[in-house]
Amino acid sequence: MIQNPAAAGSPLTVSPKWFRMTVIAADAAATAAHIYGTVDSILRYSSGGFSPIAPEFGFTRSDLITLVPTAKVVVGNVTFTAPSANKQNINRMLVKQATAAPCLLAGDIIEFIFRDPPGDAGNVTQSTTPGKYTVYLGAVSIRAQGSYTLHWWQPAITTGVTFECDGAHLEG
Repeated sequence: MIQNPAAAGSPLTVSPKWFRMTVIAADAAATAAHIYGTVDSILRYSSGGFSPIAPEFGFTRSDLITLVPTAKVVVGNVTFTAPSANKQNINRMLVKQATAAPCLLAGDIIEFIFRDPPGDAGNVTQSTTPGKYTVYLGAVSIRAQGSYTLHWWQPAITTGVTFECDGAHLEG
């Protein structure tokens, strides 16, 4: 989940660029992994999850500016507030499919790219060895006081997926 807490009316937009999950431990029962993304005109974060991005970045010299990002990024088991009437479901797709469990394997890398796909739009084929799966979601722009949520679900899952993550976004 990424949200733009800039003051209402601010021209600042937040645009996710990519998000990557490296599976550390996976469920043994699920045979498919799906996602769907929503954009909303309100701040949807309530509680839970963790923020994988450092709260500050920039130069370390005291005579130069330090940039503090506006966006709030939270991943994991997150609780959201109720959506507004303006919520839009903007992407939904299969990330990976298996003919037999398990769907995800420790070492799988799932990369979400926020732009239109090139000629090769990614791979959802099951493999018996860890692989890289690229999912193109299209460009997303989050206005002030808005949120983008990327929901993950796996039918028949019995235990949660443990993953490491990193990502990037632009503010401007």
